[in-house]
Amino acid sequence: MVFLISTVHTVMDVAYCLRRRPRVTQLNKGHVNNVWGKLGKVWLWIPRIVDDYNHWMGGVDLADQMIAYYHPDMRCYRNWLPMFIQLLSCIRLNSYIIYSSHYPNKSHKHFLSHKEFSMAIVEHFIIKAKDAKFSTSGRARKRKANGETSVNMDNIKKLEARELLTRPAKRNRTRDSNVNRVEPELPAERFEKPEELHVYGRVVDRDAKPGCRFCTYVWKMKRYHNEEVGTWRQEIKRSNFGCLHCDVPLCQFHFNTYHTFQTS
Repeated sequence: MVFLISTVHTVMDVAYCLRRRPRVTQLNKGHVNNVWGKLGKVWLWIPRIVDDYNHWMGGVDLADQMIAYYHPDMRCYRNWLPMFIQLLSCIRLNSYIIYSSHYPNKSHKHFLSHKEFSMAIVEHFIIKAKDAKFSTSGRARKRKANGETSVNMDNIKKLEARELLTRPAKRNRTRDSNVNRVEPELPAERFEKPEELHVYGRVVDRDAKPGCRFCTYVWKMKRYHNEEVGTWRQEIKRSNFGCLHCDVPLCQFHFNTYHTFQTS
């Protein structure tokens, strides 16, 4: 179903037109058979707004097509800006249509194509912007005459002092010291017998995948020995699966290693 709205047409404004038989579907089968029967075309009274739309819709499509050729592709959160750019594009196209009407012979040497006309507008406004002298407000002119700046240095110093007081102290992180560090360990139940108890399956039901226990152990050991290592997100593999008996998440590469690895 199509809805039309107009500020020109009225409800009783109709036109007598020759209409083609539409494609028959399950929804309109009864209506088409009652109106058209076996004929291909019949004369019908239709709303004037529909008739005008059918006659002039090509001009609207052509205008949208010509605007789209050189319309800027912008994505922004300000909903008014795309509408403003669309209005500028309509003005540019209408200006080009009026300009073209003065040149019946399109092969004239001074005639500009649509692209050349658009570039000429852009160059014109760039020149205008360079030559423009932007005026300042009265308060700014007074500050400039008195030799004052628009920035209050006292406020900046207050903000810097407040930031120093409220800024948390940096921890002294030295790579050569193992003070307050605990060597990571793996649980002893990974060696429980028989081996058939340790089955690989899903240990976490939630969508968020935890980190592999053995990958985490290797990552912590490298940090403990002050070795170069990436971040936890870079080094650790995530998995919802692991050992059902130990109830620990393990990636598929470290299931056997986790149950056979001997710590020093």
